[in-house]
Amino acid sequence: MKKWKVFLSLLFVFIFINSLAYAAAYPTKYINIIVDGKTISVREVPIIMDGKEVHLDVPSYITKDGVTFVPVRFITEHYGAKVDWTDSTKTATITDSKGTEIKLTINSQNVYVNGKKQVIASAWVPKLVTLKSGEYPRTMVPLRFVSEVLGYEVGYNTDRGLPFINKPKEQQEDKQNNNNNGSNNGETGGDRNTATNKIKEIKMETVDGKQAIVIYKTESVEVKTLKLTNPVRLVYDLSSSTLTSGVKNSYDFSVGSVKGIRVSQFSSDVVRVVLDIKDGINSPEVKVVESKDKLVIIPISKLDEIIKYTDNGDSKIMTINTGDEVDYDVNYDEKTKTMTVEVFSDSLDIDEGSMSINDGLIKTITVNKEKRTYKFVVNFIRNVEYDILSSKNGQIKLSLKRNQDIRPSNFLIVVDAGHGGSDPGATQNGVKEKDINLQVALKLNNALQGAGYNTIMTRDTDVFITLQDRYTIANSNYADIFISLHCNSASAASASGIEVLYCPQEGSKVKTGDDYPLAQLLMEELAKGTGAVNRGVKKRTDLAVLKGTSMNAALIEMGFITNSEEVKNLQSDSYQNKIVESIVRAIQRYFQTYY
Repeated sequence: MKKWKVFLSLLFVFIFINSLAYAAAYPTKYINIIVDGKTISVREVPIIMDGKEVHLDVPSYITKDGVTFVPVRFITEHYGAKVDWTDSTKTATITDSKGTEIKLTINSQNVYVNGKKQVIASAWVPKLVTLKSGEYPRTMVPLRFVSEVLGYEVGYNTDRGLPFINKPKEQQEDKQNNNNNGSNNGETGGDRNTATNKIKEIKMETVDGKQAIVIYKTESVEVKTLKLTNPVRLVYDLSSSTLTSGVKNSYDFSVGSVKGIRVSQFSSDVVRVVLDIKDGINSPEVKVVESKDKLVIIPISKLDEIIKYTDNGDSKIMTINTGDEVDYDVNYDEKTKTMTVEVFSDSLDIDEGSMSINDGLIKTITVNKEKRTYKFVVNFIRNVEYDILSSKNGQIKLSLKRNQDIRPSNFLIVVDAGHGGSDPGATQNGVKEKDINLQVALKLNNALQGAGYNTIMTRDTDVFITLQDRYTIANSNYADIFISLHCNSASAASASGIEVLYCPQEGSKVKTGDDYPLAQLLMEELAKGTGAVNRGVKKRTDLAVLKGTSMNAALIEMGFITNSEEVKNLQSDSYQNKIVESIVRAIQRYFQTYY
């Protein structure tokens, strides 16, 4: 494998907080870059290296996600590291003077440190970045990961609104000077103790009925709060403070959105408390209450932090993050389409509430609390099959999928009588299309209900309904099938027969499947059941009720109102019944074949 030693542009990623803070502290300038063929806007910033701003002709910058990128020359010039490039695999190899080796590959989360594999966050994945169209691409990799592996201090200077990097402490000639240059924004530190407040201990206690983190101290002091990301954590800096139990401690506390706590003597007179947040929670909320002798932090658990709901192919995964191992029961009532997950826990701390899902399977998830018992009530739109996948690692994980039982009661059909009210549709010799459409629709609705199906009519009287309202009714109720009934007309009185219209998936922004099979079955049964001319199945991408419905939909032109023979049939009960029976048979065949 051939290698070239090159000075490539290497992206360093650093996660920062509070974009408003640094936007105010340092002039805001945005530039456009090209990543994965897309042009994005980023904020250009210098990097503070050992207290000095470093500006390069290839700019460092921060993305909208709070990620900082730095060119590789920064490593070679300021870290004294060597960079090799393997073009066949698009891999950069960084080696420092101590022999530490880091391998990073473009578009891969897999990195290797001294031959051992690690997986970095997706936001840190190395990329080829072009600064201007026509220029050669630059190779970018994650800053925090590389810097920490090589032993550098990494942080964010809130006063200057810029990221900083400091040399390893053993390379610093004056530690106190580096603290003044920005290291007071890292997560470690400590030298001469000048603090008056003593941090004695940290406990997890119940405060006002809520689980809380209690920091015992001796004095009232200023507390500064920071939020860091990738991973998400909350930071509390207590000024004029010192730890009585040493330089650094950690606590395996799990409460609400918090999975652990770290405390350190961060500088000579600042104690830093870091709350590590559980995976998947991006916006943790806490209530902080300070008194002279204690600081109380109460995590506030939101419902969408406790419950995660994701796609998994033909099923959905619902995860309840309990934090600790818990006892629980799962009960499902098929009649009411309701599942209750009853959790018995003293550690789970969540307010009662409800979250709306409305994805065609679940309508809502509601949480009720009774003493130490939480009831997660899931209201389904359809009957489901479920499996319990896991109850370990502080999670209850359920696999949910629609019950494939083809019983009619599991399905909802919308019957749409075309036109109505001020819109008569086609007319001929005093006969109005809207009247025939409604007559057949009422018969069809009754027949479907008699067969056990659930139904909704867009109109059951002579009223005007907009086209948008018609497909909105179907979509908002997550119908399985939409049938629109119409009569045809033509200038030639001899025109006759039935045709079925449908919208192909590519002709709609909301279609999730192929409507042709339903239309084909309807056409077959209608031609056979009525003996009318089979005019075939036709594509139509211009009809609102067809392209606006997300479910399988078809519009049936039941016959020509302009044909003297067919208009008589269309008005007769016996012929209308033939149409209805044919539609019901087609729907039954459709569910048996495709569900």
